[in-house]
Amino acid sequence: MINKLKKMTRGEAKLLLAVGLCVVLFVASPTSPTDDSTCGGDHGKLAVSNNSDQFISVSVSGPRSFSFSLNPDQTGTTETKVGTYTWKAVTTSSIFKNLVTTGTAQVKKDQTTTVVVTFNE
Repeated sequence: MINKLKKMTRGEAKLLLAVGLCVVLFVASPTSPTDDSTCGGDHGKLAVSNNSDQFISVSVSGPRSFSFSLNPDQTGTTETKVGTYTWKAVTTSSIFKNLVTTGTAQVKKDQTTTVVVTFNE
C-alpha cells in the first residue's frame, strides 16, 4: 500500500486528498432544519386549488420552494415545512394576456393550509 502511495502522481494525490476532505466535511456537517428537503423540523401541508377556468402555473417560495401546474378545478397538495410562504399564480393558456395573482399562506404543524386561486378579470 505504501509503495502505491509513493508512486502516485501529483494529480492522483490531489484527487485523493479532495475526496478525503469531502468525506470529512460531509460526515462533520450537521443536518440543518432549514435545508431544502422535508427532513427535520415541523411539517404541515399546503394545498393549492385552481378555482378558475384557466390552466395555471403556481410558484411557491418560503422555507421550501416548489411549483404546481394545475388544470381548471384541480387541487395540488404537498407536505412542506412549517412557515410563511409566498405564492404567484399565472395563467398559461393565453399567448396574448396572462393573468397573475399573488398571496401568502401560513403553514402550521400537522395542518393543511389551502390557497384558493381565482382571477379578477
